[in-house]
Amino acid sequence: MNLHVSMTKQEPIYEQLKTQIKQKIHQKKLKPGTQMPSVRLLAKELHVGIVTVKRAYDDLVQEGYLIAKPAVGYFSLNVNETQMKKEGKTRIKALMRHVKQIMDETGLSKEDVKDILDEMEDEHEG
Repeated sequence: MNLHVSMTKQEPIYEQLKTQIKQKIHQKKLKPGTQMPSVRLLAKELHVGIVTVKRAYDDLVQEGYLIAKPAVGYFSLNVNETQMKKEGKTRIKALMRHVKQIMDETGLSKEDVKDILDEMEDEHEG
């Protein structure tokens, strides 16, 4: 499945797993109906706890990315464009609250933030 986790990131491991699985579903690298590695197998491969993988899978079930079939396993679902954009907007809104706080504390303007986004886009393309 080619998933990786970092023990040094501030982001919890289960969140790292969720993010990577969602990306694979969004990018169509994980087709609908694909069986996920078992909780035990993925935990062993990544050298993480079973509870960590189970939490990531269960969260993804709640969010509509996976389905759990008792005694069979977890399977990826087809996620529509509207759902993906809605989730993206929710995540960006949460981050923007923090950005707004920094803007207020430092006196940065919307134009300053736009310039930063443009710089980041240029770096990404280059």
